Amino acid sequence: MIAPRGYAAAATALLALSGVSSFAPQTAAPKVAPKKGVFGTIKSAFLQSNDVVSPATIARTDTSLWAATLEPTATSSAPTQTVEDYVKARGGNRVIRKVLIANNGMAATKSILSMRQWAYMEFGDERAVQFVAMATPEDLKANAEFIRLADSFVEVPGGKNLNNYANVDVITKIATEQGVDAVWPGWGHASENPKLPNTLNDLGIKFIGPTGPVMSVLGDKIAANILAQTAKVPSIPWSGSYGGPDDGPLQANLNAEGTIPDDIFEKGTARTVEEAVEAASRIGYENGIMIKASEGGGGKGIRFVDNEDDLRNAYIQVSNEVVGSPIFIMQLCKNARHIEVQIVGDQHGNAVALNGRDCSTQRRFQKIFEEGPPSIVPKETFHEMELAAQRLTQNIGYQGAGTVEYLYNADTNEYYFLELNPRLQVEHPVTEGITGTNLPATQLQVAMGIPLYNIPEVRMLYGRPDAYGTDPIDFLEERYRDLDTHVIAARITAENPDEGFKPTAGSIERIKFQSTPNVWGYFSVGANGGIHEFADSQFGHLFAKGPNREAARKALVLALTQMEVRGDIRNSVEYLVKLLETEAFKENTIDTSWLDGIIKEKEITVELPAHEVVMSAAVFKAFEHVKTVTEEVSTGDISGINSFDIEVAYMDTKYPFHVERISPEVFKFSPPSSTPSELRTDVTGKVVRYLQDNGAPVEAGEPYIEVEAMKMIMPIKASDPGSVISAGDLLASLELKDPSKVKKIETFDGALDIADSAIEMDPAKSVTNVLAGFSLDPESVAQKALDSVSDSADASDLIVNALNEFYRVESQFDGQIADDVVRALTKANAESLDVVIAENQAHGQLSLRSQFVLALIRQLDTFQDRFGVAVPDSIIEALDNLSGLNGKGEKVRMAKVPSFDVRRADLRARLVDPDTDFAELSRDSTLSAGVDLLTNMLDDKDEKVRAAAMEVYTRRVYRTYDVPSLSVEDIDGRLSCSFEFQFSDVPTADRVTRNGFFSTISDASKFASELPDVLNAMGSKLSGDAAANGPINVLQVGALSGDVSIEDLQAAVDANKDKLNMLGIRTITVLVTQGAKDPAYYSFPQCEGFKEDPLRRGMRPTFHHLLELGRLEDNFALERVPAVGRNVQIYVGAEKTTRRNAAQGLDELERVQSNSKVTVQSSSRIYLHSLPEVEGSTPEEIADEFNSVIDKLKARLAQRLLKLRVDEIEAKVRVKSVDADGNPMVVPVRLVASSMEGEWLKTTAYIERPDPVTGVTREFCIIGSKDAVCLLDPYDGANVIQTKRSIARRVGSTYAYDFLGLLEVGLIQEWDTYLSGLSGPDAPSTPANLFEAQELLEGEDGELYRGKREIGTNKVGMVAWVVKMKTPEYPEGREVVFIANDVTVQSGSFGVPEDEVFFKASKYARENKLPRVYIACNSGARIGLVDDLKPKFNIKFVDEASPSKGFEYLYLTDDVYKSLPEGSVNVEKVPEGWAIKDIIGTSEGIGVENLQGSGKIAGETSRAYDEIFTLSYVTGRSVGIGAYLVRLGQRVIQMKQGPMLLTGYGALNKLLGREVYTSQDQLGGPQVMNPNGVSHEVVDDDQQGVQSIIQWLSFVPKTTDALPAARESADPVNRPVEWKPTPTPYDPRLMLSGTEDAAGFFDKGSFKEYLEGWGKSVVIGRGRLGGIPMGAISVETRLVERIVPADPADPNSREAILPQAGQVLFPDSSYKTAQALRDFNNEGLPVMIFANWRGFSGGSRDMSGEILKFGSMIVDALREYDHPIYIYFPPFGELRGGSWVVVDPTINEEKMTMFSDPEARGGILEPAGIVEIKFRLADQLKAMHRIDPQLQLLDAELEATDDTDVSAQEAIKEQIAAREELLKPVYLQAATEFADLHDKTGRMKAKGVIKEAVPWADSRKYFFYLAKRRIAQDNYVAQLKAADPSLDSAASLEILKGMCSADWEDNEAVLEYYSANDGAISSKIAEMKTASIKAQIEALQSQL
Repeated sequence: MIAPRGYAAAATALLALSGVSSFAPQTAAPKVAPKKGVFGTIKSAFLQSNDVVSPATIARTDTSLWAATLEPTATSSAPTQTVEDYVKARGGNRVIRKVLIANNGMAATKSILSMRQWAYMEFGDERAVQFVAMATPEDLKANAEFIRLADSFVEVPGGKNLNNYANVDVITKIATEQGVDAVWPGWGHASENPKLPNTLNDLGIKFIGPTGPVMSVLGDKIAANILAQTAKVPSIPWSGSYGGPDDGPLQANLNAEGTIPDDIFEKGTARTVEEAVEAASRIGYENGIMIKASEGGGGKGIRFVDNEDDLRNAYIQVSNEVVGSPIFIMQLCKNARHIEVQIVGDQHGNAVALNGRDCSTQRRFQKIFEEGPPSIVPKETFHEMELAAQRLTQNIGYQGAGTVEYLYNADTNEYYFLELNPRLQVEHPVTEGITGTNLPATQLQVAMGIPLYNIPEVRMLYGRPDAYGTDPIDFLEERYRDLDTHVIAARITAENPDEGFKPTAGSIERIKFQSTPNVWGYFSVGANGGIHEFADSQFGHLFAKGPNREAARKALVLALTQMEVRGDIRNSVEYLVKLLETEAFKENTIDTSWLDGIIKEKEITVELPAHEVVMSAAVFKAFEHVKTVTEEVSTGDISGINSFDIEVAYMDTKYPFHVERISPEVFKFSPPSSTPSELRTDVTGKVVRYLQDNGAPVEAGEPYIEVEAMKMIMPIKASDPGSVISAGDLLASLELKDPSKVKKIETFDGALDIADSAIEMDPAKSVTNVLAGFSLDPESVAQKALDSVSDSADASDLIVNALNEFYRVESQFDGQIADDVVRALTKANAESLDVVIAENQAHGQLSLRSQFVLALIRQLDTFQDRFGVAVPDSIIEALDNLSGLNGKGEKVRMAKVPSFDVRRADLRARLVDPDTDFAELSRDSTLSAGVDLLTNMLDDKDEKVRAAAMEVYTRRVYRTYDVPSLSVEDIDGRLSCSFEFQFSDVPTADRVTRNGFFSTISDASKFASELPDVLNAMGSKLSGDAAANGPINVLQVGALSGDVSIEDLQAAVDANKDKLNMLGIRTITVLVTQGAKDPAYYSFPQCEGFKEDPLRRGMRPTFHHLLELGRLEDNFALERVPAVGRNVQIYVGAEKTTRRNAAQGLDELERVQSNSKVTVQSSSRIYLHSLPEVEGSTPEEIADEFNSVIDKLKARLAQRLLKLRVDEIEAKVRVKSVDADGNPMVVPVRLVASSMEGEWLKTTAYIERPDPVTGVTREFCIIGSKDAVCLLDPYDGANVIQTKRSIARRVGSTYAYDFLGLLEVGLIQEWDTYLSGLSGPDAPSTPANLFEAQELLEGEDGELYRGKREIGTNKVGMVAWVVKMKTPEYPEGREVVFIANDVTVQSGSFGVPEDEVFFKASKYARENKLPRVYIACNSGARIGLVDDLKPKFNIKFVDEASPSKGFEYLYLTDDVYKSLPEGSVNVEKVPEGWAIKDIIGTSEGIGVENLQGSGKIAGETSRAYDEIFTLSYVTGRSVGIGAYLVRLGQRVIQMKQGPMLLTGYGALNKLLGREVYTSQDQLGGPQVMNPNGVSHEVVDDDQQGVQSIIQWLSFVPKTTDALPAARESADPVNRPVEWKPTPTPYDPRLMLSGTEDAAGFFDKGSFKEYLEGWGKSVVIGRGRLGGIPMGAISVETRLVERIVPADPADPNSREAILPQAGQVLFPDSSYKTAQALRDFNNEGLPVMIFANWRGFSGGSRDMSGEILKFGSMIVDALREYDHPIYIYFPPFGELRGGSWVVVDPTINEEKMTMFSDPEARGGILEPAGIVEIKFRLADQLKAMHRIDPQLQLLDAELEATDDTDVSAQEAIKEQIAAREELLKPVYLQAATEFADLHDKTGRMKAKGVIKEAVPWADSRKYFFYLAKRRIAQDNYVAQLKAADPSLDSAASLEILKGMCSADWEDNEAVLEYYSANDGAISSKIAEMKTASIKAQIEALQSQL
């Protein structure tokens, strides 16, 4: 029985059934029977004409593709059958059960949907045909829908389609491996490649499409046109319209292969430009010419021209665009419509036309809309087009679906063949919609061999009543039924219509489309999918139907309007709506050029909300800003990445935004007038001249003024010369030609119409982000993070991970120069620079991250209460790792104490123990943590415990007092304690008894009501007039529960003031217990009118007195800062107008540095009050001990003390003693180490005499003072010295005079280090009076003299001292001249007075041959004006009424001029008075005279370097002449915060007009000056700098003419050198210093490297050999890198990393070597050169880098050297070529000697190089034939053969050649060894180029005795030459040699002789001197 059955005439949604996944694994999916019930539901949905299958009604889980039924179709039904049965029944010949889809995107999606629908409708089994998909990685990532729909997929290579879908080999391989029956090619990719069907045919696999030969013909547009002409299809005039029969159209006489013969084909082409010109001339240019590549398509390979010249150019463009393609010429069909006929041909010669489509809406030949039927074409005309298409199809035997395309002119009703596309097209669903034919299914059936007339859908279209009949249909004669539906399709593409439909790629978040009864669609991507860069831009297709064209159009408009696509792509939906609404489209008057014209003229635009555009632009700019900033990782900070400003201008409005990044992906935007006729400057500088006259026209971009800024002249494009301008100053005004053309940009000041976005961030993610440096609230993040965890383990992990991450980042930067760290990170992460940026950015937000870490640490207080366990060890370990957080140790200790309950129970047990002595317990040190715990027991249930707790608490709090009586009792239900106390540090006779009363109340809220009763109870305990001695009594009220506000407490106290005064109460303290937490304390002192004192809040009653806060309050307004330690209080004070305790105080000071109120110039003071009483020591002994402690403290903690700016340490010690009557008393001793008088932490000790009543000290009597001086000395306010210290600290330095204290500390440290290595009875000890400084002061005669003056009284900003230091080298003392800028005097600038002091001090050092050290901290040459003249001059304006027009001159009135000192100004007479020509002034030091002085001291410094030892230390900053002085002194130690500058970074930024530089360090910091060789050493702080100064001085003789500064060495000179160089690259520093396990050449711990950042291929330094100081030069054997930094001011510059090979001299290392030699020479040092160079670098870069110049400087330095130089080749070292030349001893034979280890080498070239020149292969072959027996035998055989026996000779020669080849490697080695033997030490010794072969192990001993001998010997030689000027060095040596009885070549023996016979030698020298003088006298006499 036949029942009606409907099915969708388009793609339908497939269900994901239970157990069936349409996203299959990469193996074939198992066949699963469909669930009929579910498909029945779908089936019924297709039965009703108005029913729609929507997403809501279909249970979809794996696809978001859907479609709706367009219309029902009445059809007959056949019984459910198999595919095999169906094929057989329909007359087919091939069963296809498995299909490979060789396509992706829309094509793959649609084919699977359509064929699956057909399979279900025919067989009731959607999987009757299996589908295998191909999937690229990009498709998988994009979540492509076709992959979900297929039964299985095979992953194929990604990238362009030649790798995958267009790759025939890949397709056929997969088809074979997967065992498919057929391949469906779709459209695009390989669908038109004849190779695919041909290859598949050979493999027996069906290609669903035309055969290869037919495709080959049709795939070519030229061949297709010839075929069309042959089939009588009208064609446009083209290059093939001629050349056929009778010069008519070409005819396709197909050959045996079914293709057009080549000769016919070639006639249709234009192979050359000339052929194209000829064809065009025959066609004519009237309508225009199209140049086409036959293999082009999709708008590619096609050009329009209308003249010959353009044709010639366009032809070349087309040929280049589609390389190798034949080209043809065709007439342009103007005003044409693009009409298509859908044809299908079968294997039986049938061809059917399934109506067609109008595709005239195109842009650049790409279709936008398609519709059908093509209503613009009359019905009969279109039928002719169909018949022509059918004829063409049948003529060529076309099989499958195809499209014949025509150009149709509606005006003339003419049509012309365009091409035949041998494939299905993307718009085919239009045809499906109007004909009811499932085209992919039809293709499949045709491929199965089924005739067209047996396909049910075709039969139904032709009106056959029996769809499953088999009667034939004559498609050329019969017509299909009339069509009553119109369909319009719209392509949904990822294209940007605003940019000419430019494709875009990106993710798609979701597609919102609701099908309607008249519109359906399908999409190639689903939710969270995307369009990748290799995919087609089309991702969706919508089809709207209606009874007519207008109805379909409206339906499509509605559907597009409601559609929404969200994602990263742009789409054309809104633009399509506007196109559909144009009148031209509505009236159907369009043609193929219509849309291109609209696009060109921009007639249609898509308007977006202004604020949405602005916000989108802001987001884009923000992301681009971050991208740009992080693109190039250089050194230094990456600024402006997390917080920056951007600006968006849109529609004449400027929108400023501040952007904060709170995570890598989340940006927070905070929204926060220029007139074109005003010309304003953007730089600060001086106007030089105007370039335009007043009133002259100024064109856009034309310069109108020149400005000088930072010594540069720059024009400013469209103030008088000399005017000073600042950025933003108005320079000129323009009178605009047309003001209406000027748009004024207004700044937006309203509210953006954009909703705020609330960001909910996971707490753990927030922690990660804040640690990464993103802008989040650290306190909030820490709190939320801990609130988000539920147990201690998670909390511990959170804290530990955070602390470790903080440490991980900061440990990389700790103690390092930021640029070096960034460079190292960049090198380590070359492939992932994001890591470098992240680390740098995190470190840049150190302050924020530190706040977060501190916030986490603060949470440790509540850890136990919150989680019930103590702080885990893992947290403590993490804290231990943190550097710079020392103070947190106390926090951890607090958290680690036993739980509250345990501590309370333990203390309670002691209180109830009858053996406990409460007085002793109150003094027990173990009670420290339990003092406040006692208050928790005041409400204990046991009365005895309560009383005991109150007594112990009271005694503990008042333990520094004498407590004669104390009683505890219950008064009216309140536990109360009344007691008497006296100051114990006052003699008994003088003591005043004071009364105290402590009472408890049950609840804090009852304080006001119970206070009167408490006062009454206290009064009952007092006798007499309680206030007789003034307010001396104390009251404490303890609330055992509840809470109360301070305001309520204050009100209650205020209400009882009278009673308080009557009772003589000095302070009332309220204590409120808080359970397990410490109690709250509130104090109300009588001296403040009983107002609560915030400073005392939280302090026990006696703390204020013990800490002597009253003394501080005298001079400072105090603010308390929270402290970690319970017994430590920190205060920040603003001026009104003991080791462990010291370390803890420093910890607290370090922690408080983060407080915003603490500035860099703040002064820190530490006060310690030691409460335990000292027995057995006198105050004098305590004072002596304090002196020793402070010395050790300064030596050990100097750096921390300086860093924390500690200017005073004060300790109060309580010494047990007796009064005059023998009664016990306490003597308070105050110990003070203060810098207030200038000397750093100078110690003084006092005995205090307190007031008996108040306890406040009345007098401080100095211990040890002969005059028994006593004084009252509260904390002084800042004196002059302290102010100067603050100024110095502000610039990052130390006050000049404080360097003397640092020098003393450094000297102590040097002695400690030196003595720690010595032992034994003869070991020296630290001498007394180590350090003494005398200032060089200027006398009345202008000369310097040694003296002293009060520190801080200098008026000149340059100070100098002669410092006498007792050093390990000179324990008797040595003198050094120190010169220092005083940065507190006029910023340390150089004026004439400063220059004079510097010059004279330096000259003093030269004249006395003393070392000179310059401490540089300055601001360059001083600038100034004659201030007295400022209020006296007048201005002569050009126009008095309009001053802005400028002025003519400055002048003085007659009276003013006459009042000035003579010569102070140069003037000329003018009507107004006297015009000023020159201002001279009367004071020195305001202008050029300072520059003259700078030149003077520059020359002096240069001389000083040549004559004496000069050393400079840069601290704070050194600018201009200061920087030059430092360089001229050559040797430089630079502090990390001590840049050397010529121009500040702020000024440079102004000049450049943007923020290029972020700090002075980028210009002259250590990261610049260390790598360029200006800085020899970099130190962290001033103490380290001073230490380095002392260490450097230790290598230098006390005067220039003294012997080297030797010291006793603990390292034996006779020990072997254990660390030995290796043949492979090694660190040469280890050769000199050794390691822990193997000692090196120099004394242990004595070698120090200098200039380590510059010229890294050479290592230079100083060390000691047996105590003798020596310079050292060694060679780096490893590859090193030279960094050439990028210039931030040049965006195009990049950091360059230049590799430098080991053992090679480069320009920088040559210069470094020469520089070191000059430095060593001036220091009087013998030098060890460990020579190991293979030569100079001679590449073009280094030659241009002046390698010859710098290499020559080595020779110059050696020639001028005045001290011994020992050149030594270390083991495996070598010296070759030019590098030998520059260190050969003949350069300076008197001073230079060369030595070598036996394993070293020396020569011109390396052995391998010598062999290439002097022992070539020919020589090696000779050696082979001379030595090898086999070769000798073969040579003999060859010689013996007959010359005519050529074959025998050839055979022997072959044997010889084989033998030679075998021996070549070993003989090459032998030749190399032969060459190497010429370079060994033995030959060098034999040739006299080296003095001796010295084994490395013995080198230390050898060179020690040699050096010591040479020092003594050179001294004798100098004395001999001085005694007798006629002697030279050689003659002097001969005299010594003649005197010496020891072996002259034995250094040790000669040295012993010198030591033993010093007297005899000295006598000989004296004799010679006498004789010389006599000879001179005689010579003079003879001349008379």
